[in-house]
Amino acid sequence: MITAADTPGFGDSMHRDQQFKADFQDYIQDVSTRLGIDAFLLVFQYDSPLNSVLNILERFHEMMTVFEPKTWWDHVILVFTRVDYYPNLKFPASFLYKKQSISEVLIPAIQKKFELRQLPKYAFISSKPRNCSHSKKGLCDCSAVNKYHLDQMKTLKARINTVCVENEAKRWKSCL
Repeated sequence: MITAADTPGFGDSMHRDQQFKADFQDYIQDVSTRLGIDAFLLVFQYDSPLNSVLNILERFHEMMTVFEPKTWWDHVILVFTRVDYYPNLKFPASFLYKKQSISEVLIPAIQKKFELRQLPKYAFISSKPRNCSHSKKGLCDCSAVNKYHLDQMKTLKARINTVCVENEAKRWKSCL
């Protein structure tokens, strides 16, 4: 079973963090007490400025400081969306640079900033509807597009499984 909760307001342009903070803390308390939480999937657009991602993570970290045990970071997975398929996997240089920046700059910066024992887990996924190039007068690439999306979902599932294994299949439960 997967339970998902959207976090409206974290770092949004309307500055609604405080508006939703108590409700979200109550929700986390409720779910973690009743069921436990395997993973917190924190979702960002891959092209978000690195400082914006760090600011949102600071707000999340601040919100979570009321909870015990403090091991909730061991259950966090960062998910970067809009990492969409390009025909023949010919990604633009800027696209590859941004992914590299996330892997080599942002992820270690998060580990350092929040004093984590290990690098946080992360995955890249596409959020674009699947479209065959044939619809744009190109060659059919349905199989390649489907494989790309499937591979991304397998990677995300593998990250979730890794979190579960590293936590000895113990869900995070708040002792607040």
